[in-house]
Amino acid sequence: MKNAITKKMREIVKNGHIPCRYKQAYSFYHANLVNCFEHACYNLNEKELAQIDDVDFEYRPFAFLSADSPYKTCENYFDFLVDTGLDISNRLHSTLKNNQWLVSLYFANDMSDFHFLIKEKTGVWTAKRGFSSQVDVFKKDDYVLDLGETYPPYYKEDTYVLTNKYAEK
Repeated sequence: MKNAITKKMREIVKNGHIPCRYKQAYSFYHANLVNCFEHACYNLNEKELAQIDDVDFEYRPFAFLSADSPYKTCENYFDFLVDTGLDISNRLHSTLKNNQWLVSLYFANDMSDFHFLIKEKTGVWTAKRGFSSQVDVFKKDDYVLDLGETYPPYYKEDTYVLTNKYAEK
């Protein structure tokens, strides 16, 4: 099943996908299928999300992770990005090409959780919190990410450039 989600996401990437959702809230149905990783690293629109609806839930790296999921850790998430055809680098450029976008990775201070943000083409940073439909907007990419009193403080690990080599540059 790992191959099914990888194959479908690779197809979307090879079709020239670049982030296009911005701060649009997720539909009720797709809110439960997408977390911060998917929002930041792929940022699929509703039509693209429908293309992966039939993939078994536990094999989605950006959904509920079961004990036997091949993507259990943050490092494995980066492997998934590469497996689907995206390039990832922590070498930041002053100017991004049309086929590139920035994501920042944060860890909870007790290392129990991590969180991803994406820098939108408009310059704001957005994130999806868990499996809610809401997309949070941040004016800047701070070192400490405050998600509210029910969450621990998150500290920035690094910012990465994602590149879709199949998209128009």
